[in-house]
Amino acid sequence: MARSALLISTDHSAYNGPIERMCWPMILRRLFVSLSVVLLTAVPAAAQVNTDAIDPENIPLLDAAQPTLAYVCGGLFLLAAMAVGFKPSKRLRDE
Repeated sequence: MARSALLISTDHSAYNGPIERMCWPMILRRLFVSLSVVLLTAVPAAAQVNTDAIDPENIPLLDAAQPTLAYVCGGLFLLAAMAVGFKPSKRLRDE
């Protein structure tokens, strides 16, 4: 009984949170990586140019068609995947 009481300790006064276990170089490295990702994703957004030099009427439009074949193939794939997923296992005993 006394040993189990020693294993369950409720004194958490010395624990100051997860920052105590992390050293400052690790924190700075994570901050640097986070800022780098934010800045690298902001570069393409800042590179967008809105000028009147490109006239939208000069750009030929693409032909639009219904993607019926793609929908049929996707539906068949989903049905096949569900059939394989819900197929009973061969290790299952039939009773």
